[in-house]
Amino acid sequence: NIEMAYKIYSENRERITAISSEIVIAGLNISVKRIEEALEKSKHALMEYQSLKIPESIRASYIKLGEVMLARSKLEDALEYFLLADKINIAKPMLDSVYTVILAGITRYIQGDLSDALMYCERGTAMAGELYSREWEVFNLFFKTRLLFEAGAYGKCIVMLEKLLSMLSLYKIENGERVIYSWLARSFIYNGNYTVGLRILEHLGRSFLKAVFSAEGYYRLGDYKKAVRAIEEANSTVWDRASAEYRFLPGERILWQDGYYHIEGRCLGLADSMLKRYSDSLLWFLYFLTGRKKKALDGFEDMLKTKIQEFDPHLHYYYYLYSECLEGERFTMLNRAWKVLQERVNKVSSPEVKREYRERNYWNKQIYERAQSYKLT
Repeated sequence: NIEMAYKIYSENRERITAISSEIVIAGLNISVKRIEEALEKSKHALMEYQSLKIPESIRASYIKLGEVMLARSKLEDALEYFLLADKINIAKPMLDSVYTVILAGITRYIQGDLSDALMYCERGTAMAGELYSREWEVFNLFFKTRLLFEAGAYGKCIVMLEKLLSMLSLYKIENGERVIYSWLARSFIYNGNYTVGLRILEHLGRSFLKAVFSAEGYYRLGDYKKAVRAIEEANSTVWDRASAEYRFLPGERILWQDGYYHIEGRCLGLADSMLKRYSDSLLWFLYFLTGRKKKALDGFEDMLKTKIQEFDPHLHYYYYLYSECLEGERFTMLNRAWKVLQERVNKVSSPEVKREYRERNYWNKQIYERAQSYKLT
C-alpha cells in the first residue's frame, strides 16, 4: 500500500534520520514519482555507505540510483549504476542480486538490445531459482516471453506461457493468471491461431489489455468493425481504471497488472503512455480501414504533436500505422518508420535475434516488406 506508506513517512519524516532508512525512503519516493527527492536520498546513502565500506549497502545504493535514472529516462546512466551494483561480490547470495540483473535487462530492452536483455533474463532466472524466489523466477520467465514476443518467436511464447500457468498454480502466486492468459491469447493470435486466441480472451474479465488484444485478433480475422468496438468500449469504460494503476511506479513486489507495468512502466517516459499510444494508433488505423479517414488522420496528427520518447519500443509501429492511412502520400512517414526500425535492429547485438526481430515480428515484417516495395531498403 504505497499511498499509506508515503502518508506515514510524510507525517514522520523529521523523526526518520537513520542512514539505514534512506534507501527505503528513496524507493518510496520513486514509487510516488518524487524522483528528485529519491535521487538526493540515494546519493546521500551511497556517500555514507562508501565511507563505512559496507558492500551490501553500497550495492543497494547503486541499485536505487539506477532505478532513479531509469525513472528519469536516463538509460545509459541507469545501466551504469546497475552494472556497478552487479560487480560488487558478496559471498552470500541476496535477492537484490536478482533485482539488479532484472533491472539491467529491462534497461537493455528499452535501449533496444533484445539479445543482451535475454542474456540478463537467463542470469536472473537462474539466480532467482537458486534463492527459491519463485515470484522473481516467474517474472523473469515472463519478461523473457515478452522479449521473445518482440523477436516474433510466437510459438516459443505459447510454450513458455503455458509453463508459466503451471508455475503460478504450483507456487500459489496470486493475480498472475489474467495477465498470463491474456499474453497467451495474444501469442496464439500472432502465431496465426486467431480463433483460439479470441476464445481465450472471451473467458477473461474486462480489462484494457483484453480489449486491445481482442482488437488485434479481430483485425487479423478481417473483422475491422468488431476490432473498433473492442477498443472504443475499453476507452470509454476501462482505461480510466487502467490508468489509475500507473499512479505509482513499481516497487520490489510484482503486481500482475498488464505485463507492461513492471517493464516499460519503470520509466516515466513510457509509463501509462506506451500501451495507450499503441492502442490509439491501432484504433485510428482501424478507423481508416472502416472508412473514417478524417478521424484516423486527425488522431495521428494530434499524437505527433505530443512528445514521444525516441526510445519507445513501439515508435516505428505508430509511424507505420499512420503511413498506411496516407495512401499516395505515405512515403515520408513510411521512411520514418523504416529508419526507426533500422535503428532498433542495429542495436541488437546477436545477428540471429537481429534478423528475427526484423523479419519475424509481425509489425516489423510489414514495415520491412513495405519499405522494400518503396525501395527504401
